[in-house]
Amino acid sequence: MADCKIHFKETEILLEEGGYFSFVVSLGQRRSDTRIVLDVYAMDDRRHPEGHVGWWEFVPEGDWQDFEGTITLREGEFHLELRGLPVHAHWGNGQIPGTDRLVLMLVVKDSKAGELLVERQLPVFANRTACEDYRRLTTQSVSNIAYAPSWYFPLEERTVRIVARNIFIRDAVGEFALATFYLLRRNGINAEMYSENYELGLSDKVKNLERLFNEVAETDVVLYFYSTHDPWLIDVLAARAHSKILYYHGVTRPELLERHDPELSGTCRKAYSQLRMLSGFDVIAANSVATAGQLAAYAGVNIHDVVVVPPKIANMRARVGCANEWKMTSGARLLYVGRIKPHKKIEDLLKLFRYFLEYDGAAILTIVGRKEGEYGEFLDELQRKLLGDAADKVEWAGSIAQEDLERLYESADAYLSMSEDEGFCVPLLEAMAAGVPVFAYGIPAVVEVLGRSGCFFMEKDFPSLAKRIANTLSDRKEIDRMKEVQYRRLAEFKKVMDGSAMLGLLERALTS
Repeated sequence: MADCKIHFKETEILLEEGGYFSFVVSLGQRRSDTRIVLDVYAMDDRRHPEGHVGWWEFVPEGDWQDFEGTITLREGEFHLELRGLPVHAHWGNGQIPGTDRLVLMLVVKDSKAGELLVERQLPVFANRTACEDYRRLTTQSVSNIAYAPSWYFPLEERTVRIVARNIFIRDAVGEFALATFYLLRRNGINAEMYSENYELGLSDKVKNLERLFNEVAETDVVLYFYSTHDPWLIDVLAARAHSKILYYHGVTRPELLERHDPELSGTCRKAYSQLRMLSGFDVIAANSVATAGQLAAYAGVNIHDVVVVPPKIANMRARVGCANEWKMTSGARLLYVGRIKPHKKIEDLLKLFRYFLEYDGAAILTIVGRKEGEYGEFLDELQRKLLGDAADKVEWAGSIAQEDLERLYESADAYLSMSEDEGFCVPLLEAMAAGVPVFAYGIPAVVEVLGRSGCFFMEKDFPSLAKRIANTLSDRKEIDRMKEVQYRRLAEFKKVMDGSAMLGLLERALTS
C-alpha cells in the first residue's frame, strides 16, 4: 500500500475543552519538500471562501511521527498550533462561520512535486452537546433496531473486524456495515469497523483502514464488504485471522457509466479485474442471486457455495393505513430514492414523467439523492428541454434526514425505478413497507426483490408505461391489491432482516 500512513488519535475535537488533537504520521520513505497542511471548514459548507475558516502549513524537520496540536477561537479569530513547529504559511478568512460543527482536514503533501500523499478528516465541535447531537443524527437509522439475539457465544478475546472501503450514511453498503456493527455489539460480540473513507459523524466508531493490519489477531474474524475497486484487497486477504468472510454487493457495469462518469467507469473496470481474488475468502455471501451469479462468472466461485443475505437489517414494519392511502385521480406524487448516477437512468424517469403529465397534469416527481458533476448538469438540461414550463414539477430533494425520507414515502402514490444495474435495491423494500405501489424496470435483482409483487416492465416504452401507470393509480381496487401483495413479499424478507442471517454467516466462519 501507500508508503505514507496517517491517523488521528482522537475521535473529535471539542473547542470548549481546549481544542486538543494529536495524530501519527508514518512515512515509509521520507521525501523532500514534505509539508503538513491543516484546513478548517464549516462541516456543512466546504466551499471556498464561504465556508473556509483558514489553513495553516507546517514544515517538519528531521524524523517525525507524533504530533500534538490545538485549535482555539480567541477574540473572534481561529488559532491553530502544532507543538514545537512554527507556522510556515497561513491564510485566514477573517469571518467566523455561524455553526457549531467544523471539520479539520489534515493533508500531507510533496509541495515540490505537487503531489498529495494522504488526507484525513476529523470533526470539530463547539462543545460536547453539539458533538452528541450530531452523532445521534448520524446513527439514528440503525441504532434503534430490534436486533436478533445470537444463539452462540464466540471467544471473549475474538473480535469481528468489519472492513469496507467506504462507509457512508444513506448508502446501502455503509448502512449495512454499520447495522452489522450494532447487531454484533448488542449481542456482546466484540466488533470494530475500518474504512478508507467514512462519514465524519462515525469517527468514534470507524478507524482508518490501515490500522486493521496492526490490530487484527489470529483468533479474529474479518468481515469484508466489497462493492468497488479496493487497493487494500490484497492486504486484507493476507491479514492474519481465524477466518475471513466476503460480503459482495456487486459492481456496476462500467459501460453504463462511461458517457457521463468516465472516472467511475474506470474504477468499476478495475474492480472487475479484481474479482478473481475474491475466491480467496473462507465464507462467501452476496446480496442477491443476481450478484452471486456475477461472482460465479467473474470470480470463479461455485454459485452453490455463495450464501444469499439481503443487505438490510431493519424493523421494516409495514405501515398499513398510513398517510399514503388511495387518493387519486389526479395530483399523483411519484418518488425515486437513491444515488444520482448514470446507471440509475434518472433521465428515463424524466422521460416517463413527461408523458405521465399528459394523463395527470398536477403530478409531482420527487427525486431523492445528491445531484452533482457532469451527469447532474446533463439532467438539468434534459429537464428543461423535456418539460419546459412544467420543469418545476420535478423536485430534487438532495440528501435528506431519515425522518424526512419517511415522510416522503408516506405521502407518495407510486415509487418508480428505471435503474439498469442493481445488486439488490433497498428502496424497493422501503416503498413496500410504506405502502407505496412499486413500478420498476425489470432487471434481475429488481425482479428478485419484487417477486410477483409490485409491477415490473421489460421495455421502456415511455408513452405506453405512462398510460398504464396512470390507469393503475386511478384504480383503487388494483392499488389495494398491489399493496397487499407487496406486504406479503415484505414479510418474506422480514424473516432474515433482523440480523439472524448475518449471525448465521459468522457461525459458518467460526465452525469452518
